[in-house]
Order: sequence, then structure tokens, then C-alpha cells
Amino acid sequence: MRVTAGGTEATGVGQAAGIESKARSPITLVCGDSIWDHSISWLLSSAGLEIAARARDVDRAPDLVARHPQHVLVVHVDEDLEPERLYKRLKEAHRLRPAVDIVVICRPVDVASRDSAFAAGATRVTSRDNALEILRAVQALWDEDVAAIAERPRLTRREVEILRLVAEGRTNREVAQLAWVTEQTVKFHLASIYKKLGIHSRAEAMVWAAANGMTADVGASLLAAVSLSAASSRSEA
Repeated sequence: MRVTAGGTEATGVGQAAGIESKARSPITLVCGDSIWDHSISWLLSSAGLEIAARARDVDRAPDLVARHPQHVLVVHVDEDLEPERLYKRLKEAHRLRPAVDIVVICRPVDVASRDSAFAAGATRVTSRDNALEILRAVQALWDEDVAAIAERPRLTRREVEILRLVAEGRTNREVAQLAWVTEQTVKFHLASIYKKLGIHSRAEAMVWAAANGMTADVGASLLAAVSLSAASSRSEA
């Protein structure tokens, strides 16, 4: 993410992301990297969002969620933050307050942290390399229906991994090879995913994954879903 300190540009970023000036929930920011902490703080503040609490260590996330129940928790995945530790702390925070909104910011290639965050209950996961994506991920929290967010189904870590691989346009055989499971196991997990998400096809699963930030390349996932849907329509004709 490339940021500057110009006030005029700050206003433009907020407007481009659709961030309005009306009141929003305060934000608790967890970031151990001073450069990224400064950049993310400036970005969110430029869009009129208040950072009311902050911490350097993700281990403090559960305590902060308990102390600030109305805050949105924004977590930056530092280079040395292990996915397992991220998973445990976010899961604990989610257990303490199931309705908490969590936005996780990570590197586009860090699929392990992305999967762990979703499995632990993160509401949104976004790439740190795109400022507008970060703002839109936060904005989506207020655009969505509160009840819909609270009732969002929880996928297991394995289901998240398989859904992400499917959203990348991979076949069941390719997913099985990458996940070190059998094709039958992939089909079993997909059936469970479809039931939890209330969907009925692979294309719908790909669209859901892309819309919820499960893949770094959203455009590619949506294109793959459209192609799959078109192929399915032709075969049925």
C-alpha cells in the first residue's frame, strides 16, 4: 500500500472507497509493525474513521475486544505472526464476543493467514497492498445487515481451505492433491460448505468466496465462476 500525507489526497481516498462522513463504530487497531501501523492509521483516519484503541501484539486482541465491545477489531498480520497464533487469538476474541466485527489485513500471498482468519471468525480479510480494498473491507461492515453478519455460518479450517482452492478455479482432483486428501473427501467438504452457505453449485461457491475476500485475486475468481456457469448452461442445453 502506498500512502502519502496530503490532506487533499486523503479526502479523495475516502470518497473513492465510498466512506461517508456519518458516525461509525470506533476501531481497535492491532499492528506490531510501526511503519504499517502509521500507514493504516493514516488511511483509516483520512476516511473519517476513529482509532480509539491500539495494541502492538495480537495476544492482546481478546482483552481489547472484551474491554471495547462496540469497537471494530482491525488486525494487521505482521511478518513474524504465525497463522496458528492468529487463529487462536481471533477465535478467543470471537468466543468472548460472537458479534465482534474483525477485519484482517495481510499480504496477498499469505493464504495460510487468510484461511486461519476466516476459520477463526473474521468478517473480512483484505490485502494490505491495496488501500481502497482496506477501506472497502471496513465500509462493508456498515453496509451489511447486522443480523446477516451475526448469522454468517462458520466454516472449519479445512472447509475454508477447500473453498479457497475451489474459488481459485481448481478441479476436485487438484484440490485433493493440494490439500492432501482424497477427491471423495473434497466432495464431502463441498457438500457441507454448500449446506452451510445455502448455495447449490460450484459457481455460487466461487462467487461467495470472492465476495467475502477469501481469494486475493477477486477478479480471477469471479471470471472463473462465470466461465463455469456458462459451461454448465451449455451442457444442460
